[in-house]
Amino acid sequence: MLKKEHNGLPESYCHRGDEVKSAIVRDYIIQPVAHLKLIPGQVKTSYSKYPLTDQYYCFAFQGRIYKEHSGAFFCGKDVAKDFIQLINGTELPLFNPLKSESTTGGSSSGSSSGGSSAGIKPNADKRLFIDAARLLMMLWDSTSKGQTPLAYVLNEAITDGIDKRPEFKHVLSVNTMLGNTNNTLTGLLAEARTKYPNVSFRDFDFSPLNEIVKRSKYYDKHVPCY
Repeated sequence: MLKKEHNGLPESYCHRGDEVKSAIVRDYIIQPVAHLKLIPGQVKTSYSKYPLTDQYYCFAFQGRIYKEHSGAFFCGKDVAKDFIQLINGTELPLFNPLKSESTTGGSSSGSSSGGSSAGIKPNADKRLFIDAARLLMMLWDSTSKGQTPLAYVLNEAITDGIDKRPEFKHVLSVNTMLGNTNNTLTGLLAEARTKYPNVSFRDFDFSPLNEIVKRSKYYDKHVPCY
């Protein structure tokens, strides 16, 4: 059994280099899940244990032979471009919830699906849910704890289509993750505003997601946490 690092890639793959990237693509099915902006002052590390800077990606992975070898890993934008080229994939728009940051080169300040959605009218609640999941992924300093189930849910939600309503199971899954932090997403964002006083975050209204939680038949077990 390969040793794994906190639901990340096994240690033998946690190094820089083109050969390592090729080995990862050879041995794992990988999928870009999110293209995120690093909060100025935040410290996060990539799968190769180097600090992330400015922009970074989250990838979901699953073993080609051993399907149980699955998880998520993070890497910088340039390394992500190499991975995307290796899998003949498509770069994702940037999710950037910072007011003070302008975006260029087709990037997005938020509210964009993670996949190709040209000509498709997005469902407002689905778009909000995807933004919520990406914001949570961005606010967590860890690139290991909690990120694998979050990446899994986010990838499923994007794959289902930006034009479709968010599924109860996805909204409830992220709600449970938030509940396990004894906080709400709105509360975590407020804490980030305090922690990074020089950073100006966009305002979000996640109340529609809380209403979805309330409409669930499992509402008695899930206090709304968005």
